[in-house]
Amino acid sequence: MKNIELCLPQQTPTELVALRADGDVLPPLPDGPRRWVHHGSSISHCIEADGPTGTWPVVAATLGGVEVINLSRAGNVLLDPCGARTIRDTPADLISLKVGINIVSLPAFRLRTFGPAVHGFLDTIRDGVPGHPAAADLPGELSGP
Repeated sequence: MKNIELCLPQQTPTELVALRADGDVLPPLPDGPRRWVHHGSSISHCIEADGPTGTWPVVAATLGGVEVINLSRAGNVLLDPCGARTIRDTPADLISLKVGINIVSLPAFRLRTFGPAVHGFLDTIRDGVPGHPAAADLPGELSGP
């Protein structure tokens, strides 16, 4: 018995067609490392890293003894509902979101629409992850770019 981790390249689109094994494949044991789900832009995507294990989320996860699922997409983090649903539906002990740079550099939101978009994104995640704070529970005001 051994654990196998598959690291897909971060520099190019990849389609995983099939995985095969010569023996039984079991899901990870529930007492494995804590799982961290991270959502971010190019800074987290790390497209110019030497390889998938050189991205900062993987380096941080290795140092912290956690398993990371990096859902970062360079230039494409605009609070899309599909991103929130993916995070909501992925089992996680830790969730981090890095939002802002794409929202600021692209004319995606105005002051009026930014706050409700963040609230909706966080509330969608919270629907599947009870116990994490909802947007309405966060201190302070959310302001636009």
